[in-house]
Amino acid sequence: MMFVSRTAHLIVIVLVASLSAQTAELMLGDATLLRLRLQKNMTFRYDAETTTSQQMSVMGQDMTNDISYSVRISMAVADATLDRSSITCTFSDAKTSVSVRGVDENVPGMDTSMSLTQFDGAMMTMTLDPTAKIVSVDRGTNNEASSLFSSMRIMERINTVFPVNEVRVGDTWVRTVTDTIAAGQGDGTIFTTMNLKNTYRGVRDTLGFRCWLIETESTAFDQRGTISTNGIDLEVDGSGVFRSRTFVEAKTGMTVVTIGDVTSDTRMSVSGQQEMIIPVDTHLTFTVKRRIEKK
Repeated sequence: MMFVSRTAHLIVIVLVASLSAQTAELMLGDATLLRLRLQKNMTFRYDAETTTSQQMSVMGQDMTNDISYSVRISMAVADATLDRSSITCTFSDAKTSVSVRGVDENVPGMDTSMSLTQFDGAMMTMTLDPTAKIVSVDRGTNNEASSLFSSMRIMERINTVFPVNEVRVGDTWVRTVTDTIAAGQGDGTIFTTMNLKNTYRGVRDTLGFRCWLIETESTAFDQRGTISTNGIDLEVDGSGVFRSRTFVEAKTGMTVVTIGDVTSDTRMSVSGQQEMIIPVDTHLTFTVKRRIEKK
C-alpha cells in the first residue's frame, strides 16, 4: 500500500510539472512582428460591401431605411521600399440599393437599386508605412467616386494598423480613430471618435492562407457635429460600439477577410420654434473579402 501511494504521488507530481511546462509555453509562445511585406507588382482583388439599417422618429412618425453599397477593388503595388508601400486601387462594379419604409400605410415605401457604372475605372492611390498605417491618399480626379468610397471606409477596412512592437497571443494595442463625415445634404460635419482595442489571437488558416487573426472592439465611441439644412440647425451627439474580426495574410500583411459591425444611438437636436429631439438608431455591417478567382 505504501508503494502504491508513493507511485500515485509521483505520477501526480509528474503530471503537474508537465502541465505547468505546457501552460508556460502556451502563455509565452513565439513573439510575432506584424508587418506589411509587399513587393512591387503584387496584386490583390477584393469585394467590399457595406449595409446600413437606420430607424428614426420624426414628429411621431417612425421611419426605417436600409442602404447597401458594394464594389470590387483591384489593387496593385506600384512601389515597395523598406519604409513605404504605394498601392494603386481601381474600382469597378459598384452597386447600391435603398429601401425606405414608414409606419403610415398611406405613405408608399421606396425601393431602389442601381449599378453605378459611372464609377468604373475610378482610381485611388494610398501610401502605407510598414505597420500598414495610411500615410497619404491620392483620391484621384473623380470627386463623386472618392466621396462614396471614402464614406464606405474601404481603405481603412482593407488594412489593419499593426503595433510597433512584437506581440504574443492575447497581447493588445489601442489606437484612436476619428472619422469625419460631411453632411449628405446641406452644410456641416459629423465627427466620430473611437478608441479601438486590438487583440492578437494567433495564427489561423483561412481561404487557403496562413493568417494572423486580429479582433477589434471599441472601448470609447463618441459622435459630435452640426448639420444645417433649409435654415434648420441640428446638433448631433451619440454613442456606439464597434467590433470586427480580421484575418491578415502572414506572408504579405494584407487582409484576406474582415467582418465587422457598428451600432450607434444618435440624437439630433433641433432648436428654435420647431424645437425637438430626433432619435436615430443605426446598425452598420461591413465585409471585405479577397477574391481568389482571376476574373
